[in-house]
This record gives sequence, structure tokens and C-alpha cells, in this order.
Amino acid sequence: MKRILAMLLALMMLLSLCACASPSLEDGEAAKATKDAPAEQKKTAEQEKKAVRVPDDLPEGFTAGFGRADITCEVPATIGPNTDATMIADPLYATCTAISDGETVAILFHLDAKGIPTSFLNMVTRRLQKDYGIPAENVILNATHSHNSPTSLTGNTRWLQKLLNGISEATGDALRDLAPAEAYISKGDTTGFGFVRRYLLANGTYKCNPSHNDKPVEHESVADAELRAIRFERGDKKDILMVNWQCHAAHGRSAHPTWISSDFIYGLRTGVEKELGVHFSYHNGSSGNLNFTNATGPQKGNYETAGKELVDVVKETVKNEEKVNLGKIKTAKSTVDLEIIQDSAERVEGAKIFSGTAETEKPTVLAKYGLISSYEVSAINTRQEYLKNGEKEPIALYAISCGDLAFSTCPFEQFDSDGKAVRDASPFKMTFSCAYSNGDYGYLPSSFAYPHGSYEVYTTRFVQGSSDLIVEGQIALLNQLHSAS
Repeated sequence: MKRILAMLLALMMLLSLCACASPSLEDGEAAKATKDAPAEQKKTAEQEKKAVRVPDDLPEGFTAGFGRADITCEVPATIGPNTDATMIADPLYATCTAISDGETVAILFHLDAKGIPTSFLNMVTRRLQKDYGIPAENVILNATHSHNSPTSLTGNTRWLQKLLNGISEATGDALRDLAPAEAYISKGDTTGFGFVRRYLLANGTYKCNPSHNDKPVEHESVADAELRAIRFERGDKKDILMVNWQCHAAHGRSAHPTWISSDFIYGLRTGVEKELGVHFSYHNGSSGNLNFTNATGPQKGNYETAGKELVDVVKETVKNEEKVNLGKIKTAKSTVDLEIIQDSAERVEGAKIFSGTAETEKPTVLAKYGLISSYEVSAINTRQEYLKNGEKEPIALYAISCGDLAFSTCPFEQFDSDGKAVRDASPFKMTFSCAYSNGDYGYLPSSFAYPHGSYEVYTTRFVQGSSDLIVEGQIALLNQLHSAS
């Protein structure tokens, strides 16, 4: 009898261990992931065995660590409307910088992905809380916005599991890599690389990405050309270089529509790491109105060359570094309520009819109801879904600071003028304003652009003036952290 009881107890313990190693997906997706991806389940179990939780006795003083995991999806993979990638040009990565003040840990991620839906953010923060005990407010997840990455982070269970595993793996590696660090900041000039893609045309209207036949006269505004860098010097360990720049990573799909790629970031990352001998992390800024194309004059780079050419800009930037102070890590979160655009009953009806109309008849429906394109139809339908929950949508903003450094999130394709406003108004010596971060609500044009119309304006979900509220919210959080320092 004792032998039987011992065998039963051993079996129960084994079952318990297996349960702990199961993939952690929400809404019952774990069972499907286990069935569809036994290799990923095995990988998860191995990661659990070597997982390192944030210790109660962190190293004294400021430390920084780096981790990176391959999150490249399988092909074919959907990367745009009626567009599937069939080959992999370069890998996609989850890149993590962990920072600690001896008591608190914060996690700063750059993810080679198009955006960070709130549902995915919640999965990630629950996973990091479970694996390492890191609070959700201590995590910033910033997407590079590559258009040559899969359209959906949550639509493919197998890839979703790889993403969650990769993010957890990179976090664990960064925590294990924590080492005493000092911080240096610098600013560089990228003039000639990024341009405002919205133009005033000869007929007095504005258009996004016009052709020469549209007769573009001038850019709607001047692009913010400032590149910002933070370098954590770590003695015998490899330094970590973080860069914050504002430009749309949306060029690869037009140049190579069937490739998986991190876009220009690949050339920039590999070049910087080779030339400077550092770990590199790219944190995308506000670039909803920018790209590399200049319809009215010369340009320095394109998808094929820009990443490599920007390496020289980064090398020049870090020649003029300034050492800054590192203090206690502070975190803050707030919510801004934005008013949703309410379309007329006629436009809503037109959008419904369009969705159920044969392709050959859709242009007629657009013309009849004064709709510009299928993108506007999609935006109208999305706004109707949002309005079911009320006339306003609560938008979460996050900020993290440590001494003279700060990181601010914006869950939009914000315009560069708003990202610049946040960086310039910040009370910290160096602030990264990270768009496409901790949420994904699409375009949020600057207020001055609404009267001009065009693509970003007619596809946004929120009324004119919303961008001002987000900027005010970001700056308020930064001031709050600075006062608490």
C-alpha cells in the first residue's frame, strides 16, 4: 500500500510540473497552442527551468542588461491587405533592455512588429509578472512598425506563442546580464533621410504619398530630424546603445512585397553593432506622417540603403556624448479620454453597403456616398464598434524615469511634431518619446492637419484636438515623475 501511495504522489507531482510548464495564453488558447505546437511547448518548459526571477537582493546601484530573442514568423504570413509574405529576408527580434536601481526593475522593449494591441500587451505583462514578478507599469513595449511583419500579433496561435516565449526569454537574458552601468546621452542630425509624406498639391489640396503626376508643391511641414541616443557603459561587458528616431518603417513592402523583414532597422542594427561593438536597440518615435520618400527633391536613403547609411549618423552622434546622472527608477500611468468621431447615418449606411457589394460595383458605392476609399470604409466601421461602448475611449499612457533619463509611451501613429513637442517639453535631460507603444489605436494626426484631410485624417478614430490631449498627458506624466525624483 505504501508503495502504491508513493507512486500516486510521484504521479501527482509530475502532473503538477507539466501544468506549470504549459503555455500561458488567454481565452483558452493554451490548449490549442499545445496541440498545434509541441516544439514550442517543449521550448517553454526549458525556459521555465532556467527562468530567473527578479531577486529580492538586486545588485546595489544602477545596472543595465540586454537580451534578444528571434521571433521570426513562419511563411507564408499575411503582412497587408491581400498580401502574403513567402520568404524571409531578415529575422524579426524581440530586443530587451533591463534597468535596475537596486530595488526596482524596468523593462524597455523594441519589438520588430507593426503594432502592440492592448490585448497583446496584457498577455505580455501577465507573462512577465508570472515569470519574473515585474509589474505591468514597469514595462514599455515599443513596436518598430515594420510593414513587412505580420499584420496581426494575435491571429496566429503558433506565432503568438513564439512571441510570448521570445519576449520572456529576452527578459530573462537581460536580467541575467545586469551589470553596473553609467549613462551617456547624445543627439544627432538625420536631415535628408526622413520627410513628411503629406504634401500640398498645385490644385490647393493635400495628399499622402503623391506621385509626380499630382504635382506636389511642398511638404505639409518639416520633418523632425533629431536622432537621440542613450549609451549604457558597462565596464567589461558590452555597452548597450539605445536610439530614438522618428521615421516610418513602411518601405520594404513596396520594394519587396513578399518578404518578411524588420525594414531599414535591420541594416541599422547590424551596422551599428558591427561598427561600434555594442548591443543595439531601436525605439521608434512618432512617425505617422513620415517616410524616406521625397517627392519634391533629393533624398539620402531608401529601403535598400537607409539603414546602412544611418549607421554613419549614429557613429557621428555618439562622438558628442554627455554623461548624465542615474537615480531611482520611477513609473507612472494615466488615462486620457478621447472623443470618437461620429459619422453621419448616411456614411454609416454607405459603409455597410460597400462591405456587401461586389468588387466591380464598389467604386460606384464610394462615389454615391462620398467615401474616399476602402480604408475610409474600414475606419467608419471601426468607429461604430468603438461607439458601442460610449462616445469616448480611455487611452492609457505610461512613463518610466531614472535620474536624468525618461521614456514616454504613445499608443498611436502620432505625427512627428507631437513627438518632438513631448521630447522638447520634458524636464529630463534625455527623453525618448516612443510611439506605437503599449497599445495600438492607429493614426492620431496633429490638429493642424485635420482641415487638410487626406489618408491619416480620414482613417483616424478620434476628433480634432485629440493629439493635443495626448501630448499634454505625456508631458504631465513626465513632470509628475520629475517632481517625484
